Amino acid sequence: MELERVKGNTWVLKSWELIPLYQVDDTRCILLDTGTVDQRAELEAALDQAGLTPVAILGSHAHIDHMGSYGYFQKTRGAVLALTLGEAGQLFSPLGLQLQYYNLSLGAFGQYPELGTAPCLPDRILLPGEREIEIGGAQFEILPTPGHTIDHISVRTPDDVLYLADAMMT
Repeated sequence: MELERVKGNTWVLKSWELIPLYQVDDTRCILLDTGTVDQRAELEAALDQAGLTPVAILGSHAHIDHMGSYGYFQKTRGAVLALTLGEAGQLFSPLGLQLQYYNLSLGAFGQYPELGTAPCLPDRILLPGEREIEIGGAQFEILPTPGHTIDHISVRTPDDVLYLADAMMT
């Protein structure tokens, strides 16, 4: 993954999917999503090469191409995970994920390593109506963008960069 500056301290790791991050200081960053399990080794290598430790994750939603390493970074790097109430509810248990991925049987979850990460409990739950969060030493604006998922959010970084995840707006 190539690390590219977007603006100020907001960066993006470029792969087949973009993984944004906010750099708090010379050694710490906040991930805005984590990509898939398949991207994990490449993501870790890019962070290590840049000398960055993810101290927090601000998750946009609980689809497998965004939440693949939420729990992993929480457990291995001590990253604080923040999710909205609706998305946290889906990751609370395999049954919660089954409600989102209704077209898959619980037995099929083994084909998707990301789905086997439940339960993945956030350290901080964003409640309905919350429009800001301080996490990992930085303040972010939260913009609710439901529709793609029940409690999908977009995030504005302190650099005034808006991360939409899978949302499109007019």
